[in-house]
Amino acid sequence: MTEEKYDFQRAKKENAELTDRMLRWLSFPISKFIILYTPLVPNQITLFGFLLSLMGCFFFLRGDHLSLIIGGLFIFLRQIFDQVDGEVARIKGLGSSLGKWLDGVTDFLSPELIIFSLAIGIGTPLAYLVGAFTAIAYPMQYLLVYYYKLEIVNSSEPIKMGKGNKFNFLRHIYGSVLFYVLVPLFVFMNKPLWALIFFAVIGNLFWVGTLLIQYLTLRKKD
Repeated sequence: MTEEKYDFQRAKKENAELTDRMLRWLSFPISKFIILYTPLVPNQITLFGFLLSLMGCFFFLRGDHLSLIIGGLFIFLRQIFDQVDGEVARIKGLGSSLGKWLDGVTDFLSPELIIFSLAIGIGTPLAYLVGAFTAIAYPMQYLLVYYYKLEIVNSSEPIKMGKGNKFNFLRHIYGSVLFYVLVPLFVFMNKPLWALIFFAVIGNLFWVGTLLIQYLTLRKKD
């Protein structure tokens, strides 16, 4: 396969979304290699990424520092391949409803499994309690956002926060990248409980803030 068949420079510019700009420098070379030298399709890459999540969970359950570091590496790689599947799909024109569904389902499942396995690996009552609050935060965020979009305003447009782009950038980074960067960082420092506490606080503040923004937006419209 030759590079001439695919316009990689154009694809790189078109796919430079806020949500994954942080790790684009890692994911794009992998995507390019897969496209040029392997027969892999996006759905296979998605499943491989989910397998990386499961491997990370396995090591988190062990609980010792070395296992936590290995698990952190696995879930960091998972985030990179979560970007790779979309890049390959767009560049090769292989996007599909099934692929979008598969990518979304694995994106929903992975954080919850990681949170539970990390809490069990720590094995303290505090870790179980904080892990439960962390696990609750993620489905609450999506439930409230999609309920608002589908049932109230009937629009898929993102909710804007403020006049500038700074808060929206942070919101996208939090939702797609931050978890898979900070969790490995915390476990590398042998502070896995800090990861659960951070996302328990930030995650629940996020959905409370989402409710407030929705309320103020609707009140202004009414």
